[in-house]
Amino acid sequence: MIDKLIIHKGDYIYIRFKALIWHSNCLIKHQTVLQSSINLLEEIYINSYPNLPLVVSFRGVVDTERPFENFFSETVSVQKRPIIFIHNESFGDKIVESIFRIAEPHKRPKHEADPEELDVIKVCCTVEKNDLVKGLIKKIETVEHEFLINAIKACHKPVSHRLLSTVVSANVEFDAAKIISEPSIFIWVCLFMADKISKLIKETFHGEAFNPNSSNIKLLAVSLRGCPFTSAVSFLINKEYDTIDHLGPKHKLFDIELFENFKKGSQYIYIGDFTVGGTEIKIAQAYAELLGCELNYAVVLSSLLDPEVFKENFILMPLTRINDVIPDAKYKLTDSTE
Repeated sequence: MIDKLIIHKGDYIYIRFKALIWHSNCLIKHQTVLQSSINLLEEIYINSYPNLPLVVSFRGVVDTERPFENFFSETVSVQKRPIIFIHNESFGDKIVESIFRIAEPHKRPKHEADPEELDVIKVCCTVEKNDLVKGLIKKIETVEHEFLINAIKACHKPVSHRLLSTVVSANVEFDAAKIISEPSIFIWVCLFMADKISKLIKETFHGEAFNPNSSNIKLLAVSLRGCPFTSAVSFLINKEYDTIDHLGPKHKLFDIELFENFKKGSQYIYIGDFTVGGTEIKIAQAYAELLGCELNYAVVLSSLLDPEVFKENFILMPLTRINDVIPDAKYKLTDSTE
């Protein structure tokens, strides 16, 4: 399982530390570096592609209960394998201090030093303004996008019929169960969704992304496939969620009592898997408004239409576009009797 959490690309391997926290601690204290997750990092560092540099992202990790002295002094200093930490702005100085404490005094570089100067233990601890790091971060963004595209592509299968949820015929359809049923893929995709929603909340709702007391912002799932993503993301960004099964083109409300959870004034962010015409999102928006709430944003794995099509109703934020995943995907309106 641990190896499946690693992305092997070119001349390095890449892991998100938050994925290790999830694997070792089930998202309890998911923003904190714990010893159990450091142990997993050590296992990867020693055993996984040992001849390649290891890149570790700390995106979404904001605190550390334990410094990294033991990891650096007992493992890195012995193995001397290059390790590069990125996205560690929240507690980067603590990592740097851990390195400095075990470096020989006459070789201790300043915090602004080029990462390559840490030759005592051959560790690359990042400084965001360093050109080396900026270039690497751009590469990582590309690698993550490729991973996401491949994960979603694996969900498709060729068809030649009308889709069950809408009066559209297609030559491909997608099933998010393929992602949900593969733990390592599910973890990565949920992290990507959490990134998207955290950025949305920070930019739109004045930095409340990691404030557990901000109860007015909630997540909403209204389909079977959307529920697992919504539940996981709610933990990752510390936001409550509601789920209604099934609110969509085919009305089968099995849990009507959950509408009581809609507290007047709540601002909902819809989370779903795939959207073609946006009908499910529009129905969810209508229910939210009838109950005195708002639903102005939707995040989905992939969308057929350009988000601009929906801007008069809501802001759609897909992780990908269907035609970027399957370039020859074709959808067309069909007679409802077909």
